[in-house]
Amino acid sequence: MGELKLNSNLNYFPSQKDKVNYSFGVDFNLVDNIKFILGHSKKIKYSAGIIFNFQGITIEYGAGYQKLETFNMFHHGVDLVFNLNMANKWQKLLKP
Repeated sequence: MGELKLNSNLNYFPSQKDKVNYSFGVDFNLVDNIKFILGHSKKIKYSAGIIFNFQGITIEYGAGYQKLETFNMFHHGVDLVFNLNMANKWQKLLKP
């Protein structure tokens, strides 16, 4: 419990003059199966997400605020990830 990871990224695009993109992020494991993520980058000003993993099923939710040249945008999404190697375990859970 309480594992904290710091990560960063720097991208340079030589084909576009003086185009550099950066990002910073923090991952914090609240407990074994729940992770909270905060991020910031040049293109997406604020972002946050949560990852919940239980018995081979992962639910990932993320949201971000992006400031573009002419307007601001808020976007979010949910991903469901299934570990197909655990199908036998799911069948046992789903049987009455």
